Amino acid sequence: MAYIRKRDYVRPDGTSASRYDVWVTKKGAKRQTKTFTTKAAAEKWARNVESEIERGSWVDQSAAQLMTVARALDIYIAEVVPHLKSKDSLPYSAKNLKRRLGNRPLSSLTTADLAEYRDARLKEHARRGAGRKGEGTVELDRLVSPQTVKHELGLLNRALAHVEHAHNVSFPRGRPHLDHRRNNALSLPRRRIEGRSFSRTNGRASLMVTAGDLWDGKAWCPQPVPAESPQGSTHCINSV
Repeated sequence: MAYIRKRDYVRPDGTSASRYDVWVTKKGAKRQTKTFTTKAAAEKWARNVESEIERGSWVDQSAAQLMTVARALDIYIAEVVPHLKSKDSLPYSAKNLKRRLGNRPLSSLTTADLAEYRDARLKEHARRGAGRKGEGTVELDRLVSPQTVKHELGLLNRALAHVEHAHNVSFPRGRPHLDHRRNNALSLPRRRIEGRSFSRTNGRASLMVTAGDLWDGKAWCPQPVPAESPQGSTHCINSV
């Protein structure tokens, strides 16, 4: 059953307005509450929640609504990071994540937000410690590397997975995750491709590789476009 309560209040500019608090109580599910600016929106939300509970597809979003990205990162750093070898570098990565996503509730975090974060970070200049305590960081004459962004998004993914399993935080649309292989790093293809050329673009930078020929001692033999090796690159060297 749904209960809706109207609350009148005065805005900072002196005008009056109303809010509608909704409670949905149904057997077999935790009570859900939410506030809306219109009664129609409140009634629609209540009907949707009741319908999801009856169908068995209802997900408790209260924990995800109350927890922010910054809080999830803090929990992961406090409970998991001290036991990792990379414990000294992860807090700095978390600081960059908090700067752009820290205030975002987990319930509204989407894969599109992670893609936007990735694209924005790849346009920023890299920074490093000044070398002395209290001097902060200095800006470098290069952009943040795709590998750095990959590590930051990996940290966020592990933090979200930790609060999901250890703190019972349910994500209404599933836990957002950005495929690191789509970080658009300017690297060679991961597998052999057809054709004689390969190109990839990342923001304002672009890479094009054209296949060459290899001398076998008697004639020039056409070669395929090189693929990326496990170490990150492939080099074709010809010596006779």
